[in-house]
Amino acid sequence: AAAGGLFRATHGKDDSGAPAAWAPYALEFVGTFLLCVTVATAAAAGGAGALAPLSIGFMLVSQVYANGPTSGAHLNPAVTLGIFLRGRLTGKAEDPKDDFSPMEAGGYVLSQCVAAL
Repeated sequence: AAAGGLFRATHGKDDSGAPAAWAPYALEFVGTFLLCVTVATAAAAGGAGALAPLSIGFMLVSQVYANGPTSGAHLNPAVTLGIFLRGRLTGKAEDPKDDFSPMEAGGYVLSQCVAAL
């Protein structure tokens, strides 16, 4: 139910396909939070052991699949910075989702850092 509510909130109630303006930031927040929780629980004493990397990898794949079309699923401030700088240095981004302003990149980094706390 929570996943359905998040999807409906970030993708709107119509079939226009255009996400809300705040949707990429919310999805980056949720994805980064889930990544941090997965890493923390998998690395905990007596955790998943040898299967820890597998659980983290599966979580990342699911978030990239779910959030990629809307936010690019960076899930890491370093990735956001790298994609932002690549677009600025070359003058063009390979993917339209990766062509964002400094304010948008800052919003991504802020939402990711807050989620990691």
